[in-house]
Amino acid sequence: MGVGAVQQDSKTIFLTGIAGMVVGACSIALGEYVSVYSQYDIEGAR
Repeated sequence: MGVGAVQQDSKTIFLTGIAGMVVGACSIALGEYVSVYSQYDIEGAR
């Protein structure tokens, strides 16, 4: 949203959208990895 307000170039908006999508996917994947690893650690401690 901030880039769209400052830059009217559609290429810039498209690239920042793709970058945001990749970063969001990596964030979700890393959170899932930590969650699964923590669950394995808890199960192993019993």
